[in-house]
Amino acid sequence: MTENATKDPVSPSLDTALDSLHDDTGRSLRQITDEQPTLVVLLRHAGCTFCRQTLSDLAAARPAIAARNLSIVVVGLTQSTKPMRLLGDRYALTGVFW
Repeated sequence: MTENATKDPVSPSLDTALDSLHDDTGRSLRQITDEQPTLVVLLRHAGCTFCRQTLSDLAAARPAIAARNLSIVVVGLTQSTKPMRLLGDRYALTGVFW
């Protein structure tokens, strides 16, 4: 089997995302996910209704997530992690990668 035959057509985009998305400390999504299983949460922007509801649900599910030894990464469509982090603070979401 050749390398091309085994390539997943989604892989280039996934590889790009894993290497190009960084948290506010500079760690790549690949580094975080390589360390332990990770729940990746995709949000539009801080403050939208869906975002607030998702963060509320995430906070409520936090004990179950911790019991499974999962890290949490929140990816938002913002230039800075600050708005998401501030919103996360409202839901007591500490230890989350933003």
